Amino acid sequence: MVSSSFTLVVVTNTSTILLRNMQTLSAAHFWKLGHQVSFFKALASRITVSDAKLYTIRLEVYKGTSMDIKCIILITDFLGSAKKVVDLSVHS
Repeated sequence: MVSSSFTLVVVTNTSTILLRNMQTLSAAHFWKLGHQVSFFKALASRITVSDAKLYTIRLEVYKGTSMDIKCIILITDFLGSAKKVVDLSVHS
């Protein structure tokens, strides 16, 4: 499935810089057929780490659905936030 042209692999990371007023840096790299097709980095200040992680995942899903993709594989270290994004009961 990973080698399919309809599969997008997304690798994410979110870090907080404590010395700079709790600034949070989110980054995501998008891979398709073994090649990086896109990436983004976003810096936010005065935001919790969990909110920044949730924002990163939402951007990834938005980016993936804007492409001709049938499957998004998300590689992340924040599973709790990922579950919140796909839980429809929270958003309805």
